[in-house]
Amino acid sequence: MKKKVRLLVVSIVLGLSLLFVSSVSGVNDEMIFEHAVAQKTLPETKSKLKIVLKKKAAKPKPKVAVKAKAKPKPKAKAKPKAVKKNEITFSGKTIPLVNSQGAAAAPKGNKAGYWRGNGKVNDKKTTHIIGHNPGSFAGMFKLKKGSIIKVVDSDGKTRNYKVYSILTVNDNVYGKNGKDYWSTIFNQKGEAISLQTCINDYWNLIVLAK
Repeated sequence: MKKKVRLLVVSIVLGLSLLFVSSVSGVNDEMIFEHAVAQKTLPETKSKLKIVLKKKAAKPKPKVAVKAKAKPKPKAKAKPKAVKKNEITFSGKTIPLVNSQGAAAAPKGNKAGYWRGNGKVNDKKTTHIIGHNPGSFAGMFKLKKGSIIKVVDSDGKTRNYKVYSILTVNDNVYGKNGKDYWSTIFNQKGEAISLQTCINDYWNLIVLAK
């Protein structure tokens, strides 16, 4: 009798044990299934998300106002060049000329003077021009036969004279050979000039050109 009771108890315990095990197993299977379904619905958080930033709309560039082409200004009329008058040029230097008719000495400073004659370049006469050395006429010593001397008279007329003779005379217009050169210097035939400057206290350099 006791054995039967024990077998019944053991049977009941085993049955309950099996029932509990089966119920626990069912719960685990259901949790695993639900977890698997949940994993399929979740997003992949490890993916690098591309962040698209909205580009700022470029501000329209201000329109550059096109300047109307300025009308060309009428060309100003060129001022007439001042007419040169009363000057002599030789040895690369231009010297103003002044009236020194019959003066005791050549004009001071960078000037030369008409000592005899009216200075006109077309009167077919001789004009004698004097200047200091050292001074305005120092360049006379560079002149030689064939050199050009340019003269602009009081009317603004220009003439180029060519040197044809060079003389050395004393204050009395006598050469070292004793010859009187007055007429040779002051009465040249046709349109001519004669230039004079001192060599020293006694002798003078004379250049004749026409």
